[in-house]
Order: sequence, then structure tokens, then C-alpha cells
Amino acid sequence: MLSIGADSLAESDEKQLRSLAEAEYAGRRARSNWLPARFLGEPGWDGLLCLYIGGGRGERVSQADFCMASGAPEPTALRWLAALEADGLAQTMRSPHDRQLQYVELTEVGRLAIEGWLRYRATFPI
Repeated sequence: MLSIGADSLAESDEKQLRSLAEAEYAGRRARSNWLPARFLGEPGWDGLLCLYIGGGRGERVSQADFCMASGAPEPTALRWLAALEADGLAQTMRSPHDRQLQYVELTEVGRLAIEGWLRYRATFPI
């Protein structure tokens, strides 16, 4: 059982939340098998899920990966990324090895917000 409302998560809870985020993201992508994609866009949310999943796996998410995960054209995805940064949910940093490569990650505020929603979502029956 997930520890709903806990600030720090046990490793098993982290895995459960990441699995729920992965299922949410996969389900959102699969909807386009039945409905036109133009009705399904939420680039900011899809990007946040990507950052949460990648961070939970210990992976670095590039800005290009964020844009692709958002499901939106790059200029739109970058506007969403700027909005997420302005709201303190995500941050972008340059690679120390490649000045053209930028990585994106959730801030602590962003991570806690996603985990809060995932805990809430876990209370719904499937």
C-alpha cells in the first residue's frame, strides 16, 4: 500500500509511484490509437511525467527528449518548458561537456507536486 501523504518515500513507494507515472504516460500515448491526437494534447503534463519517470530511473532528460515526450512541436514544447521553469516546477541546465546540450529536471517543488498527484491518483479504483 502506498504511503499517501508521506513527504519522504520508501524505495518501494518510489517504484510504485514511478510505475503509476509510466502507466499514465503510456495510457496517454495510447489514446491516439482511438482518437485524433489534436484532441489529446497536454504538453506540459506529458513533459512533467517524462521528467518524473526519467529522474526516478536516474536518467538525465535532454531538452530534446522533453520536447519529444511532450508530444508537441518543438516551439510549443519549449514554451511549455519555459512556463514550467517560471512556475518553479522544472529547471534547465547546460551539459558541462557539450555547450549545445541542455538537460531538464524537476525541481524539488515539481517532484513533490507530481508525487502528491500520483498518491492522489493511487486512491482511485482502476
